[in-house]
Amino acid sequence: MPSFGQPGSESLATLSSNTVLITGADGMLGRAFTESLAVFPGCRVIPLGRDRLDVTDREAVMAFASTNIEWIIHCAADVDADRCEKNPDACHAVQVGGTENVAALARACGARVLFPQSFLIFDGN
Repeated sequence: MPSFGQPGSESLATLSSNTVLITGADGMLGRAFTESLAVFPGCRVIPLGRDRLDVTDREAVMAFASTNIEWIIHCAADVDADRCEKNPDACHAVQVGGTENVAALARACGARVLFPQSFLIFDGN
């Protein structure tokens, strides 16, 4: 589980009083970020799992542009290596296209992006 320190610590100064949108919030990492930030009363967390947001759908992602988002924690990804190897186009759509859509949302909102990575990097081969 990610650790942001204790409420009031300097490392939390930029997150604890902001609106944070979390993609992939139904996954292990996204859920950990959601739970960690929930303890800070000034932090408004918008947790979006794949049932609420398909990051490959640019229009759906950009629908959040009118929300006052200061941070995006982008955890949405396909982490099933076998599925990625069997269907590289679908994997590319999520890993690359989804990330491009989230980056476009961040530009539109002026939001900062935290993009945690996993040990699994898929080169498409």
